[in-house]
Amino acid sequence: MERSFVLKTSCIRQRAFGPLSVVLCCLMQPSTSHASGLDGLTWRIEQSVGVVDSQWREKTNTGVVHVKESGSLGAVVTAFSMSHPWFHASVRYEQLLGDRLYEGVTNQGVRATSTTNVKNGMLGLTLLAPVNSNWALGVATDRISMHRDIRSTPTAVGYPEHYKYTFGKVGVQHRLALMPDLQLETSVWLGKSFDDSLLLRLPGYDAAHMSLGHGRTTEVGWRLVKSFADSKWQASLKFGYRKERFKAGEATTLFKAGRIAGSAQQPAWQHGAAHLVAELSYGF
Repeated sequence: MERSFVLKTSCIRQRAFGPLSVVLCCLMQPSTSHASGLDGLTWRIEQSVGVVDSQWREKTNTGVVHVKESGSLGAVVTAFSMSHPWFHASVRYEQLLGDRLYEGVTNQGVRATSTTNVKNGMLGLTLLAPVNSNWALGVATDRISMHRDIRSTPTAVGYPEHYKYTFGKVGVQHRLALMPDLQLETSVWLGKSFDDSLLLRLPGYDAAHMSLGHGRTTEVGWRLVKSFADSKWQASLKFGYRKERFKAGEATTLFKAGRIAGSAQQPAWQHGAAHLVAELSYGF
């Protein structure tokens, strides 16, 4: 079966949380000296739901955008965090689900319109160290698994692709007390990608593992936190923007029934996501 959509790839960056995971594991070990070392340690469970405005773009080698996807995705986030006067650490899992409108070009150069089903999962690990009462510096890592399934149309055959990639990030956070029970948190993160890959399943071809080019991410976020008197509950409203950019990957040989049948290259791509999330958390 002939492939009808332009060949694409995506990123898979996985595993290895690196030095950050070692640091967190050490922090979580029971103290063997003085129990007072854990004084001031608090724990919190957070549950969030929201919506993400998702924008996907792919570019040719000449820089022309030839694939566009736009749509709103539902977001569900579960997080667990612990805070201490010396640090704040959190683990979170985010899942995005929904459809985006696809506008692209077939391999015959004909414009095509379809929909892309998106299922994204992200496991994140963050460690912040306070500089003073308002500022903190941090390191983080995000392991992302992204599934895109371009649906077939009467004139073009769709196909699925699955990206996996990891970002290592550094960032800064600022806290501003607006009222005794109301706080505004502002954060900025910059990161680079590693451990990425794409699994592409074109109709009529063997599954292909493709490489992704070098990737970067930029994130800006605001979080308004409301505390309730004489209660361990908190409510938050979060708004943020995240942009991922990847360069084109290397050409990969395609096979049919084990025989060489051509080649494909993942073009340069970017994903922008603006999110609005409501959160409820409980401390203990």
